[in-house]
Amino acid sequence: MRYAFWPGCVSKGAAPELYQSMVRVAPELGLELEELYDGNCTGAGVISEHSMEAADTLNARNFAMAQRMDLPLINICSTCQGVQSMAQNRMRKNPKLAAEVNSVLADEGLYYDAEGRGSADHRGVELGTGPFGDAAGPERVLHRIFSLIDAADATFVILRPQPKNLVIQ
Repeated sequence: MRYAFWPGCVSKGAAPELYQSMVRVAPELGLELEELYDGNCTGAGVISEHSMEAADTLNARNFAMAQRMDLPLINICSTCQGVQSMAQNRMRKNPKLAAEVNSVLADEGLYYDAEGRGSADHRGVELGTGPFGDAAGPERVLHRIFSLIDAADATFVILRPQPKNLVIQ
């Protein structure tokens, strides 16, 4: 299954192992990722503290790019997912807000259909649900993930190296 893929800022900076893991594991799960290279930060909740409209517009821009590709949007950042879901819900519930956002996006030739495909409905890996869980069963997905971990040392969990002499008191 193909997805528009927004990796989020953190997976390209502070936690590159998250991005690397997703890119390595996705093909084994039957996911084809089309990265949104021109995508923008979701604002991580910080922008919305200053301007909810700016935050909603930034998120709608990513949604509109996914819709232009005719693909559902997937991301691997829980913060992005939460921010995107809230923005999406606000625009679905408020057509006036969606129209205002689209007037800004029009400058870039984009349009976001708040009821359409390409929104924040799809997440990273949710075992037992979603595009591969229903068809393949969670056992198959887990088996494939563990096989990859053994074979390629890939993981979905962010692991940080710890100093061997670390003493916590």
